Amino acid sequence: MHKYGLKLWSTNTDWFDAAAQGFTENEFDFIEMAIKSDMENKLKPLAHIPLSFHLAMDDDNHIIFMPHQLFENTAKMRIDDLPNNLCLDIQKAWIAGGMDYVKIAIETKKPFYFHLSGIGEKQTHGNLWEGYINWVRIKEILPKDCYLIFETPKDGSPIDNDLKNMKYFRQL
Repeated sequence: MHKYGLKLWSTNTDWFDAAAQGFTENEFDFIEMAIKSDMENKLKPLAHIPLSFHLAMDDDNHIIFMPHQLFENTAKMRIDDLPNNLCLDIQKAWIAGGMDYVKIAIETKKPFYFHLSGIGEKQTHGNLWEGYINWVRIKEILPKDCYLIFETPKDGSPIDNDLKNMKYFRQL
């Protein structure tokens, strides 16, 4: 089953309450937290280690950081250059080579962690319904058990637009 994730930055502290409520209301399954601001200097010794994590709550209401050592692709990477421990950013993969690139990357690298966003102006993160990515086809080739992070525009509200994008993808 696909697990739906919310992308937040450590600087989005004013959105944490809305994120906690969305999680409590089962709007999504986990949070991918990107560390920014003063934490960057503290984490510099770890800079050579690719690290991503899920923020989750266990049965005793303890916060758990679930690490995944993953490399995220760029729009300029050839498929042969992609590592096996890959977070496949669908938007960047689509820019690199369209549906063929995405399909081959999924078949050969077997990623279980994906970043999803439409293609906005100047190839920025857009809503899933923006741009020209074939999300119906993408959904068909994604592994049955995988993590999906929605890297979509915030549009001024804490998580409302992320939830709209998740709903859009669920209904495909």
